[in-house]
Amino acid sequence: MLRILGSIFLCTVYLFGQVQLFVDDQFVKGDAVTLTIKAIGKNIVIEPLTSIDGFELQNSGVSNNIQIYNDQRTEEKIQRYTFFPDKSVTIPPIKVLIDGKEFFTKEKTISITQPSQTQSSLYQLSISANKSQVYVGEDIELTLVFKYSSSAKIIDLQFKEPVFENFWSKQYGKVNKYTQNGYFIQELKYLLFPQKAGNLVINPVKLDLAVANLDDPFGFLNNGSNKRLYSNEIPIEVNALPNGVKLIGDFSINSHINTQKIKSGEAVSFDVEIHGRGNLDDLEEILLQIPNATIYENKPEKKYDVDENGRYGGVYKKSFSIISQDDFVIEPIVVQYFDKTTNSIKTTQTKRYEIKVIADKNHPANTQTTLQKLPTKEEIKEKVVIKTIDATVQQKLLYFVFGMIAMAIIGGGIWSFIQRKQQKQKTSTPIQVQVKKAQNENELLKILVIYLGYDEQLDQIIYSLESKNSVELKPLKKEIIQIIERIGL
Repeated sequence: MLRILGSIFLCTVYLFGQVQLFVDDQFVKGDAVTLTIKAIGKNIVIEPLTSIDGFELQNSGVSNNIQIYNDQRTEEKIQRYTFFPDKSVTIPPIKVLIDGKEFFTKEKTISITQPSQTQSSLYQLSISANKSQVYVGEDIELTLVFKYSSSAKIIDLQFKEPVFENFWSKQYGKVNKYTQNGYFIQELKYLLFPQKAGNLVINPVKLDLAVANLDDPFGFLNNGSNKRLYSNEIPIEVNALPNGVKLIGDFSINSHINTQKIKSGEAVSFDVEIHGRGNLDDLEEILLQIPNATIYENKPEKKYDVDENGRYGGVYKKSFSIISQDDFVIEPIVVQYFDKTTNSIKTTQTKRYEIKVIADKNHPANTQTTLQKLPTKEEIKEKVVIKTIDATVQQKLLYFVFGMIAMAIIGGGIWSFIQRKQQKQKTSTPIQVQVKKAQNENELLKILVIYLGYDEQLDQIIYSLESKNSVELKPLKKEIIQIIERIGL
């Protein structure tokens, strides 16, 4: 009787269909949420989903099982989705077609929660900071510590680089490993720089472990379990910097110039170097604004480190080449920063340089070419001597042949003279003479930099000279002269 009733019940369920939704009531921000839809019946079609409440769904797979009970054949279909919400979400009813009829899952709300530090005698994850009150952009040293007992039987460990909301971060140094009181300990250090003012929180860091079953210490049964560890969180009070100031720490700036007197067409080399302890990464790019001058600049060189006192900082270097036909001024470059020790704004700046440009009449930019006036056709008078000679037809034919030969010889001589003259003119242009006389790469750069943008091949040579790569001067000068002839300089 019970068997008959059970068969009737199952048939009723399968006949009308059954759909269920499986999802945890709560989730931790940043963790994946798995959504499972299960349907039992015949001819099952689960409505495809792409998003929920604006969060994109990732299809995690589908499975189908066939069940036969008392000659009744039914299908079980399971569809899984994964998504990463950052707030509480209400999952609406999901439509499922079973044998052509519509069924819906129940609406469900899942709530976001903040993780709490994992408490265990076998393993622990924690973070600590060297400061609790800072200014925007001020560095915070964060130490991450993972400790575990030898009896924990950890099979695998997965640690993803943490993302610290509202903080710019960089990991530095190597992992420090040691043992203490029966625990294996690993330490990792980060530098954090708050990006806004207010009461901020360094969110917990997470770590995934695969742990062997303690009843199977050697893993013969392969029945380990996965665990997720969370660290503590750290509140940080962040104060705003004074208006207009982006740097905090202690900085100095130096500059160097190779000369303050040049000939027109030559380049002035100007170097800037900034040293400091603080958020040097937030330094704005240094640019020069000089009217009526051509400025060539290289990419800045940046080196960062942590000194013996744990202070972050480094060096910023940048070089410029400046070309002008007129006198010009390099105005001071000013750097403002907030000094926390004196609670005041300080300024450091470079010198002001006045550059004298002396006109060079031999430079192409200052050489005027005088065009000679060509004579008109009316001004060209051909002198023709006409002499009447009585001759036979044979003599006339000989005279004609000899005349043609003479004209060919004279014409060839004239053409050869013109070619030699043009060749001589080509090799005597001012820029070619300057290139031939150049003794090193620096002199070549000063000659060529004014022609930046004339030709792509010439630009590449200028860039290579600026980068101070070692080159063979003689073949390079030959290549430059060939380019100059090709583009007509």
